[in-house]
Amino acid sequence: MSYGHMLERTATGGQRCSRCLRTLGQINHSRRRCPGVPWYAVGSAPDNLCTRLQLKERGLCPGKDQPHVGIIVTAFGDPVRLYDIALARPRRGETEKQRAARLATWEKTREKWKCEDCGAVPASIGALSNYWRRPGLCEDCLELRKLRAQEERLQRKIERDRREVCVWAADLLAHPETWCVIDTETTSLTGVIVELAIVDAAGTVLFESLVNPDGVKVSSTARAIHGLSDEELAAAPILPEIWPRIAEALAGRSVLVAYNAAFDQARLEQSAARYELPALVQKWECAMVAYAAFCGDWSDYHGNYRWIPLDGGHRAADDARAALARLREMAAEQQLKEMETRT
Repeated sequence: MSYGHMLERTATGGQRCSRCLRTLGQINHSRRRCPGVPWYAVGSAPDNLCTRLQLKERGLCPGKDQPHVGIIVTAFGDPVRLYDIALARPRRGETEKQRAARLATWEKTREKWKCEDCGAVPASIGALSNYWRRPGLCEDCLELRKLRAQEERLQRKIERDRREVCVWAADLLAHPETWCVIDTETTSLTGVIVELAIVDAAGTVLFESLVNPDGVKVSSTARAIHGLSDEELAAAPILPEIWPRIAEALAGRSVLVAYNAAFDQARLEQSAARYELPALVQKWECAMVAYAAFCGDWSDYHGNYRWIPLDGGHRAADDARAALARLREMAAEQQLKEMETRT
């Protein structure tokens, strides 16, 4: 049995395959299989069967109304038609006029797509889809522009955030009676407090005391940080005994500033909840988050500013004073800008 479509002349003068019952026009525009057209894996097709590209490389093209006689399946699963080389015809050559017109058009195309930034031009028509997104800009330069735009937006954000935290700190220092700095030391990252200190805007200690953890042991990690032992804390008062003094120190204060406020607030609320003590009503604000924005050390990995260690010594009063120093540092920049504006 011969392979390929079995073409027969129809009553209307056209051609039709007796195997798949499609006309010649349907055969050339359909991907439906014909029983007479074999499919081959790459490298297994007969030598006399070629794809259109292979015929072109030999200066040939499929003959007029020549149907494909086989299909080769690529590694990606795409079907590519095969033609009998014996039925192919020579490709019509390009005239000098056509060649001149083609080259002139290509030069205009290259000039149109010339990259505005690096001056590169497309090497081929195929390169237009692979290396150019739009006329006047190659792929690499387009990506570089995007990166530069991202960096500019990030730099504007860093500058804006720095200004905002400086204004925030200056506003706090302008109203010293409304806030105070609070710091705690704990038995662990998730434990109860073992020391608490409250410092006002002038650096005066309003309250400072060790706190008996009441049966909760200090972890070795926490002990290595603040140096407080279970024996030392055993002689300290428990939290309910000093809670009235804490409330008195916070009287009239509407804002509590802490370095890592989320940690101090959670630990203090957890410790108070053990004894069903009344919750603090003050608003918490974080000097650590603000100071991170002030320093502007951006982390692409976290999508935020890197936190800056306080280095206050890890005792409550010392850490509170260190946090106050950070506030003053941020406020000083805003005060300097205001002085420059007035002068």
